[in-house]
This record gives sequence, C-alpha cells and structure tokens, in this order.
Amino acid sequence: MGKKLFTAMLLAALVLISGCVGSNPEDIAKTSPLVRQFLSDYPNAEVRITFFNTSESRSILDIITADCNKPEVQAKDFYRVNITDTNSGLFAVAWIDWKNKIVECAVKYNVNGVPQETDTEAETDCNRLKEEITALINQANYCTADSDCKIVHEWYCYQIVNKNADLTALKAKIREYNGDSPGTSCPVMQVMCKPTPSEEDIRCVNSRCVESGDYTDCDYLESQVEQETISVKQCSNASECVFNESFTSCYNVCGMAHNKNSNLSSLRNLLDRYDSSCTTGCPAQGCPDPSTLVYVCIDSQCDAKQESDICRNDEDCGEGYSCWAKMPAGAEAGVPGSEENPGICRKM
Repeated sequence: MGKKLFTAMLLAALVLISGCVGSNPEDIAKTSPLVRQFLSDYPNAEVRITFFNTSESRSILDIITADCNKPEVQAKDFYRVNITDTNSGLFAVAWIDWKNKIVECAVKYNVNGVPQETDTEAETDCNRLKEEITALINQANYCTADSDCKIVHEWYCYQIVNKNADLTALKAKIREYNGDSPGTSCPVMQVMCKPTPSEEDIRCVNSRCVESGDYTDCDYLESQVEQETISVKQCSNASECVFNESFTSCYNVCGMAHNKNSNLSSLRNLLDRYDSSCTTGCPAQGCPDPSTLVYVCIDSQCDAKQESDICRNDEDCGEGYSCWAKMPAGAEAGVPGSEENPGICRKM
C-alpha cells in the first residue's frame, strides 16, 4: 500500500511540475520553444490545424522535409499547425508527429515566406539558458560551515546554496527562461523531483553544501579535519610555530606543525574518528628527524621544512625567484623571507 501511494505521489508531482501535454495538436505545438515565443510575441495570431494521414503526407513529403530541413523524415500521420500574425504578415509552422505526440519540427517565416528561425535554433538558446542557470546555482553553492547552507526553490525541485548568496542574477535568468520577460520563452521541463531534504541533512563538505547521500561520513570527517587543521596552523610569523612529532594519525603520519597556542583537542578527536572509521592502516612513510626541521610560517600557516627547502633572502633563490614567507596579493603587501621568519623561493 505504501509503495503504491508513494508511486501515485511521484506521478502527481510530475504532472504538477511538468504540466500535462494533452491530445490537442495545438497544445503539443506549444511544447516547441519557437512556437511558444511566437505566440508570446504575437498573442493575437490565428491558429489553423490540418490533419494529413500517412498516404496524404507521403504526397507532400517534399514540403514537410523542406519545412523541417530533415530529408530523413518519413511519411506518417501528421498535423500541421499554422500560426499567422495578420498584422505583421509573419507566420510559423509546426509539424506534429501524431503517433508519438511530439513536434517533428517548427519553423518561423518572414513576410516573403523565407525561413527566419528553426526549432533547433530556439532549442539551442534554451539550452544555453539552462547551462547559465546551472552555473549560477553552482556559484551560489559555497560554505565554510554547515550553518552557511540553506535550501531554496528558485528553479525545478530545489537548490542548496549559501544563505548569504546574492540570487538576483539567477532569478533574472530563470525569468528569461520562463518567458516572464521579453526575449526568450522555453518549454516546461519534465522533472521527477525527489523529496526535499531537511536543512539538518545538509553539510558543508569540501567547501560545498551537499545533502546526505551525496557524501560519505568519511568525506565529511576529512573535510572537518582539513578545516580544523587550517585553524590550528594559523600564524603571523615563524616564532609562533612548533612541531609536534607525537601528534600523529593516518592523516599526518609524521606529526604536525601548528601554532604553539592552539588547542588541539578538537582536531585530536576528529583524527581519532577518521583513523577508526576511514582507514585500514596508515601508509608507510619515512619521517624526517625533527631536529633537522626549521619552523616556518608560510602564507599564514605553520609548517616544518628542511633547511634546503627554505630561504632567508633573495640570494638563497635562483635567478627569477624571490624569497617570500607570504606572497603579495592584490593591495596586500607580501612578507619577505628573513632570518627570523624564513620563506620559500617563488617565481616572480
């Protein structure tokens, strides 16, 4: 009983989302982007519908193939839907494959009967809009914590975005696709929506808002380990950094450099959970002698490097390279490497 009810609900959702295309040739013609746009531009256009059975369509197959620009079209039961705007003299023709209840093709003509646009061209424009909408949705999906994420219903089904994302451009593009503003009118897509998740099921994983089922617990744990590691490594100069060779896990086999004032308890808890749930054995790795390591603060992150991997001035670097503890970025000044705050050689 439950399965039948769920199936019925899904079918009802599909009808609500996609709209039901009936057996009227005019309704089927309106699934064409070109026809929808023509009727939007010329709402008083006259519609005339003519039926051709297979035998009749065979006798005018040259006209159908010319309209459709498809020499491979076969004779079959067709409806021709002529849409004419008497004021401008423009008209459009849609050929309906009646057995399959689909638009074989549609074309718009100028006053001289010369084709101006085909269904394929209109479809291409709609596909471009769909790609742009998808890109804008992806741009709005970013996060640093679970609480950054929210669910919205701007497009089909639902979208997961950052709660502070500006959706103005996305909404404008969707209006353009739907034909709510002049210029474009695209067909309603048939979409089967799965149930909208609760916001408690949304997580920030690798800087993206995702829902349960799109990530594993290990993905989430690794993302949390990465974020917490960045936090405990924050520094402004090398004097704040230490190396803890006993702070090991499968994630950092040889220990870890971190800010000496950081509280490591949260990271330790995450690493223990990661090791017990997400690994089958730590990778073998030769670890350097801690006494040979130099503590550095590179790009505001504590690290420990071999003497041969660092620099204290530009003379330590080869031609075309400079010594930086932090590279300049935009209007922000960089931090050159020095005796007290070593850097690494970078190509300028």
